[in-house]
Amino acid sequence: MADLLQYQPSHGAIYYRPPKRFDLIRTAAGFVAALLIGAMGSLAYAWILPKISSPLIRVGAVAVAAASVGYLGVIPVRFGKVRIPALAAIMGSLISLFCLYVMWLGWIDHLVGRQLPYSRLILEPMTLTKVIRAAYNVGTWSYHGDIVRGPMLLIYWLGEAAAMVASGVMIPMKKLATDDPICTQCGAVCKQAGKLPRFDADRQADFVAAVEARDFQAFAAFPGARNEDDPELSLRLLSCPVCRTTNVLTVNEIAWHINNQGQAKVKSTPLVDQLLVTTAEAAQIVTVCRAIRTARSEQAAK
Repeated sequence: MADLLQYQPSHGAIYYRPPKRFDLIRTAAGFVAALLIGAMGSLAYAWILPKISSPLIRVGAVAVAAASVGYLGVIPVRFGKVRIPALAAIMGSLISLFCLYVMWLGWIDHLVGRQLPYSRLILEPMTLTKVIRAAYNVGTWSYHGDIVRGPMLLIYWLGEAAAMVASGVMIPMKKLATDDPICTQCGAVCKQAGKLPRFDADRQADFVAAVEARDFQAFAAFPGARNEDDPELSLRLLSCPVCRTTNVLTVNEIAWHINNQGQAKVKSTPLVDQLLVTTAEAAQIVTVCRAIRTARSEQAAK
């Protein structure tokens, strides 16, 4: 690896290549596992819920069930290393809808006292619909002697379904595999190697050339920005916290820009985007940057 990462011209420099956006086999396996777990949990939920008469506890049970369904969608996302939001949302919605369907099957089976086999409920959707319609008219639970049925029961059902689906979509999207570099050796997520100093952007080309030449000692020759609003060059070094094999360096230009609406906003533009450096080079960068910060602090104190 050390030989491979020796300096080459910019067009031949070795940059980090992110892994594929998802692993098909692992994602499919995680999806099937989530469905199986969801089916068992949904049947348990359908068995427990009819025994609860308190509306408050029922709402709490729905919240717990919705969160559980949402985290089922995390299984294929994390196991399959999914980095595509749309795919995470689709899988989460399918899992939540499947769980809702199984919940209804289990609840109706409990409601009719097992007079209708699961096979008939599954193969005859009209039979399932008729039982649901009858439950809507008659009601299935009461509170203080009042039977909950009709529109009020429908509102509860819709709220339950909305909570399940919303949770099933949002939680997997929030738990997407990170876009931060992944160690090519051990698979750990690379972490930022401390806060590094920023530099004045006047000699931007020279700074980038030094990075590409892996002349990190040259950083000491570049001053910091004179004013806080001046364009700056920032360093971001990400290193594997486990084996330290993978180290990725990014140089960004940070400057104020005027957008199409005439508003001034800070914009970060990558100049060197995720350049691979060796473990020794990463340690050198940290050492040089620490010395620069110390020197700047001493100069500011004078």
